[in-house]
Amino acid sequence: MGQHQPVRVIQCRGGSGTANTLVTGVDGVNPARIAGIDLVLIDDEWSSQRVFCEIARDLNCTLNMYSSVEDFLKDPKYCTLILLAHADKNQCIAEIIQRLHERLPHMRCVIFSRNATLEAAVAAMRSGALDYLSWPRSIAALSSTVQSWIRVARRLQTQISQHGLSQTLTERERAVAEMVGIGFSNREMSVALGISRRTVEYYRRSAMRKYGLKNPIDAVRIWASL
Repeated sequence: MGQHQPVRVIQCRGGSGTANTLVTGVDGVNPARIAGIDLVLIDDEWSSQRVFCEIARDLNCTLNMYSSVEDFLKDPKYCTLILLAHADKNQCIAEIIQRLHERLPHMRCVIFSRNATLEAAVAAMRSGALDYLSWPRSIAALSSTVQSWIRVARRLQTQISQHGLSQTLTERERAVAEMVGIGFSNREMSVALGISRRTVEYYRRSAMRKYGLKNPIDAVRIWASL
């Protein structure tokens, strides 16, 4: 009796909670990874759903799609990367990212918007987003970019699992790490904590060493979810 070919499942969830599932055969997929989800797309626009479905197929990724953050948070699933549409200019993107981090503390997300603004981009990045981009984008332009995002997200997750969570930090190291994640400068942390800039830098370097981090940008991205 022949072995079954592994499959990738792409689930599309609408506001009603029903799921439309597309199943495609994939050669050479590790069956242990099929239960996991690589990408979650949160957007109710068919145009972006179609684009990311195509990219998921090209990259051999699993993709779950939800029409809203509320729909996703009803039963949030662990995934490598969240792709989140910021459609409503009246919604604070920092608050949306915070809601996601409260349920999935070390989840990485990328924000895209059809009404992109510099203010929203800065808020998203300071809140821990991996990237913020304007929409629409072509499939060709996005495919390699999404692959890079997945690679970065997995590397950050590996660093967290290998080098421990915030419980390994001292009280002062944690305070500095949290401020770095929010976007404080060394000068601002020095004033807020009542210590010298040199001491701030000492705690920052100590915390980065415990996390196994060498790149300050990675430190900001990880500590944004503390």
